[in-house]
Amino acid sequence: MPLSLVPLSSSLINTLFFFSLLFPTYASSDAEGYAACEPFSCGKLTNISYPFWSKDQPGYCGHPKFKLDCHHDNATIDIVSQTFQVIDMNKKSKVLTIARLDLLADPCTNDYVNVKLDPEFFNYTSNDDYYTLLYDCGSLGYRSRSANSGGAIAFNCSKDGALRAVYFVLSTEVVNFNSLGCKNSINVSVLREAVKSDSDVGNVLASGFEVGWSGVNEDECDGCTRSSGRCGYSSSTSGFMCVSPAPTGTLSMLSSFSCFDYGGIQLLLRIQIS
Repeated sequence: MPLSLVPLSSSLINTLFFFSLLFPTYASSDAEGYAACEPFSCGKLTNISYPFWSKDQPGYCGHPKFKLDCHHDNATIDIVSQTFQVIDMNKKSKVLTIARLDLLADPCTNDYVNVKLDPEFFNYTSNDDYYTLLYDCGSLGYRSRSANSGGAIAFNCSKDGALRAVYFVLSTEVVNFNSLGCKNSINVSVLREAVKSDSDVGNVLASGFEVGWSGVNEDECDGCTRSSGRCGYSSSTSGFMCVSPAPTGTLSMLSSFSCFDYGGIQLLLRIQIS
């Protein structure tokens, strides 16, 4: 049965126009700009795209909080004022596995700074546990015991030419170690399974921890990709941008409010200006 075209009512036209103004987008003008935002790889991380972007791409290809630096096939990301190595990226569940770069090679450090995430974009997952590294401590009387059993994983760090005791304990158990007189500490997040399977603190920290990402216009990006665009970020509007593969010399603009319901009909709005 052939489909008939029903003229749009003036109210529907006004509604579409209203939403196009209320939720504007954002455009790259030609195929060259579209190609610049092509997904990229870094080591074992493949098909990386918005909200992430490479320092070798134009800034509009990704959100400013999700810039990746790829060096020797290792991707790093800066969150707040710290640098993390990206160990894994699950695009479907929107979860990164990351590790503090300054503790990756050696848990012995003189920089006693806790991790601080940007909660608008990154949050811990249920697979993380919270531990504390206690530095410059007195002797506990034993070498090592499972941290998961309420004990501590003990090791030594060299400081001022002498070996000083360090303990890796569950953050909820730190109060039980106050008698050691530890002078410094760092709160760290680790994967729960990593602690269960390895008693080497360096290996546990190198396994990283998980953060879920959000707050980057996921719905608008889905609408953009369904309309053959590539997601991006407009610095001029500080908002989402859909980069369209328009012919050179045209300006393509896709509405960020790409899908909505009108009288039970799902509508995908696309505005293109040439």
